[in-house]
Amino acid sequence: MKINETIKQARIACGFNDRELADHLGITISEYMDIEFHEDELASVVDLHVVRQLCQILQLDAYDLLRIPEDNCSTDQKRNELIISQMNKLGISNEDLADRIGFEVVAVEEMQADPDFLEKWTYNLIKELAKVLELPIQCLLRL
Repeated sequence: MKINETIKQARIACGFNDRELADHLGITISEYMDIEFHEDELASVVDLHVVRQLCQILQLDAYDLLRIPEDNCSTDQKRNELIISQMNKLGISNEDLADRIGFEVVAVEEMQADPDFLEKWTYNLIKELAKVLELPIQCLLRL
């Protein structure tokens, strides 16, 4: 079953209409309807914190929903610390990372300063960052 279909089915099973769920998520009805109607919306447009909240409300496993193996990340480091240490290990500068992920250097600096910065990113952006940093995506998602 497609991601959007799974979400719609779970919403109905939990007894929510689309407007109620949008309200619970703090997004517009239009934004929520895009999640149910477009298969790639959850991964490419929706922020990670909304994905997490949606899965909690609908009692869905986020890893299953996004089809990510639930590989335990063997680190207790905060995400920003992990990013910094991996950049150092690979010899990647802020400028180089910014170029590779298509962001401004200021975004990389904010990411390094704030352990929750990635909560505002989409799954696809985090996946690209994990690829560049040669990290399992699970280490950056923390769903």
